[in-house]
Amino acid sequence: MGREFLRRPDRGCRDSRRSRPACFSGCLADGFSRTRKGTAARRVRLGGCQMSIVELVTMRAKPGHEDYLGRTLPKGLAVLAEAEGCLGTAVMRCIERPDEFVLRIEWVSVAAHEDFRAAPEFAHYRAPFADHLAEVVGFAHYTRI
Repeated sequence: MGREFLRRPDRGCRDSRRSRPACFSGCLADGFSRTRKGTAARRVRLGGCQMSIVELVTMRAKPGHEDYLGRTLPKGLAVLAEAEGCLGTAVMRCIERPDEFVLRIEWVSVAAHEDFRAAPEFAHYRAPFADHLAEVVGFAHYTRI
């Protein structure tokens, strides 16, 4: 599991094992956050100490296009990973229903996700896999409790 961070209103985020600040802004302790080049710089630009949100997207491939969608989704996520406010991405394929995929996208806020959907980069994100996609079954935003 990831390192546990404690949120203290008077001192911001602190690692429970240290006395100095442990994060730039994300308070990420879910075990899914990975260090990538540029992530720390984006967190500094965004500033402030806030909890991130997770978007889960369920999509279904066109019949016969399952493998193509599986190969092209990571290309789209590479574009998404560079978006302002995106902290990390992952894609998973369902074992019982091989035509179904789930994207896990970590954002600094719901507003950051909405800003990306309105930006021209959204079309670049979808372009690699759009021809293989039958439907987006649904998506929702989640926060840690």
